[in-house]
Amino acid sequence: MPIYKPVETFRHAQKPLAQVLDEHQMWLKGAGGRRADLRGAALRGVDMRGVKLVGAKLREAHLNDACLNHADLRGADLSNAHLDRAGLIKARLVAGHLEFASFIDAVSTDADFTEANLFRADLRRAGLNRAVLRGSNLREADLRGANLVQADLTDACLLGAEMSGSVLSGADLSGANLCGSTLLGANLLGAKLSQANLHGADLTKANLTDSLLMVSNLSRADLSGTVLNGACLDGAELSGWAIRGICCTRLFLYETGVVIGFDPGEFEKKIGKISWDGNSAA
Repeated sequence: MPIYKPVETFRHAQKPLAQVLDEHQMWLKGAGGRRADLRGAALRGVDMRGVKLVGAKLREAHLNDACLNHADLRGADLSNAHLDRAGLIKARLVAGHLEFASFIDAVSTDADFTEANLFRADLRRAGLNRAVLRGSNLREADLRGANLVQADLTDACLLGAEMSGSVLSGADLSGANLCGSTLLGANLLGAKLSQANLHGADLTKANLTDSLLMVSNLSRADLSGTVLNGACLDGAELSGWAIRGICCTRLFLYETGVVIGFDPGEFEKKIGKISWDGNSAA
């Protein structure tokens, strides 16, 4: 278990950290005080669990190995901040400015990143199980090896994101923009991808078993070697997609509840002949 350092052992700009936090609480209440300015602060390993830093300035702050579990960081500026291995369990980062921030190996289970700006953020191997990233900007973010089990990524922007080896089983990516993203070997078991834009995405060797892809855009996407068993493709745009070596023994038709079975290697030959009312052409 990590050993965190108490707030009282830190100073920034010749002022005790505890004083900075107290003044920020007064500022939030409109009772004087001062907005916390911790830009570039050296706070490695600090214990700030439950702290309320709404709208605080933390740009380029060094918070590696820090504990920010249950912290309220709504609207805070953490751009270019260092949060590697930090604890952010159930933290609130709604509408936070997190562009270019580093969250490598950070644990953010159940954290709320709704509409946060994570442009080009480094989230490699981050623990984001059940995290809420609804409407967030993850454009060109690095999510390689990240755990996003049952995460809510509804309407998120993942344009050009690197997500190889990530675990997204049970995640909700409905309406998300994954155009040009890389999901090589990603686990999307049971993921919801309805109306998602996967145009030109690399899904090579990904696991899409039992995933929902209704009305999604898979044009020019590469699904070579992908496992698609039990997936639902009702109304999906499939023009120009690559499905060499794909593994699909059955498809589920959502509207009718019909399951269409395929012999090994048959899917590639018959996919273009499927009638989405539940009948497949010979």
